[in-house]
Amino acid sequence: MLYFFIILIAYIFDLFIIITFMDGILDKSKRKLSFLPFIACFMTAEFILFLTEKIMVHFSPAISLLITIVISFGSTFLLTFIYATPFKIRILASVFFQIFALLGEYVFTFALHCTKPEIFDMDMTHLSALMNLGAKITLYIFVILSVIFWKRRIRKHETIEYDVLLFMVPFFSLIIIIAMPIKNIMGTDFTSFSFLLFMSLSFLNITNYLLIDKIISMNEFKSKYLQMEQQVRYQREKYVQLGSYYKSMRSIIHDMKNHYFMISSYIENKEYFKLQDYMQEAILKMESCYAGVNTGNLVIDAFVSNFKMLSENNHILFHEDISIIPDKIPLTDYELCVVIGNLLDNAYQAVSVVKDKERVIDLHIYINDTDSFIIYEKNTYTPQTYASHKPDNHEHGYGLSNINRIVEKRHGLMQYKPLDTYFEITIIIPITDISKRIHQQIISHES
Repeated sequence: MLYFFIILIAYIFDLFIIITFMDGILDKSKRKLSFLPFIACFMTAEFILFLTEKIMVHFSPAISLLITIVISFGSTFLLTFIYATPFKIRILASVFFQIFALLGEYVFTFALHCTKPEIFDMDMTHLSALMNLGAKITLYIFVILSVIFWKRRIRKHETIEYDVLLFMVPFFSLIIIIAMPIKNIMGTDFTSFSFLLFMSLSFLNITNYLLIDKIISMNEFKSKYLQMEQQVRYQREKYVQLGSYYKSMRSIIHDMKNHYFMISSYIENKEYFKLQDYMQEAILKMESCYAGVNTGNLVIDAFVSNFKMLSENNHILFHEDISIIPDKIPLTDYELCVVIGNLLDNAYQAVSVVKDKERVIDLHIYINDTDSFIIYEKNTYTPQTYASHKPDNHEHGYGLSNINRIVEKRHGLMQYKPLDTYFEITIIIPITDISKRIHQQIISHES
């Protein structure tokens, strides 16, 4: 009876292994089902594999292996439809899981042949239970390595310590199984011990993974919380700037009313020479008090005007070339505030510390011939300040991360790189809304 429970534990462990593989490769966040239907689908697949193994004992080894592989691949492939993922990834995940399963069996068998060949003279019931668990742990090692490799390309918060903790427990579990005196332990007097040992190793691996996964999730949540807190603080500052710009615009309107009143008075009294002198003085005053950026978009006008005046006051050459139609911009005012605000803030911070060369900020905003919204910014910098532009930097990294998040949301592209004396960044966002496109879409018809 205890060997039945050992086999049951092996299948529970196998269920955990395939879920770990699917969540790691196909992305846990892309599950289509709630928890209970999700688990039910995987349990059904495990039950099909269990029935297949029982039926295949009546066939030759070659036919049994072939049919088992086909059914296992089919069930694994069907399970991939629980996730929202491309078809190519479904095929690759199914194929690689079968490869890992076969490698798990062959590697464990080879290890036993090299270390304890006498084990294969044991009773088949005992040997089957041992081989099943050992193969599962070996498979789990391959799964952990593949998930680590796959996630290494995209993850931002995990470190090598988590990878080591994930890998070491199954690795040492395999060492324990191979190194222990299996022939003695599997004897009739030690059946309870073997059951407890196998159960402990299986649930130790499961518990270790779940705990580390929870720690990683908590760290990601903490990092996102800090990022959002940083961004909210930053956005508060930018909205204050927008508010100041709005107040200045109201001040301009108020001043213009006074100007119109004075102009009207001069004309009424036919004091044209005085009017001319007054107009010249008013124009000079307006040019000295108000920035000359007027694109029709409040966000662009506010930020560019603010940073332009800030640059002039700090002896920084600020050059802007803006050619847009306000209602064609494929970003909301909030998104534009994040992108322009963070971009210019990073540039100003980098230029401010330049000591030994010309300090320049060059900004271009336009819509090109392919209906893409382009933002190009180039500024002088020193190599020491390049770290401030890196995505992993806590001060300015959040800004670039938030820019990139909005760019990706809008199906765009962001590229940045340091040149010899300049740092440049290019943002390209396609105008997907047909009603906002400037150029007529050309549709070719094949004859």
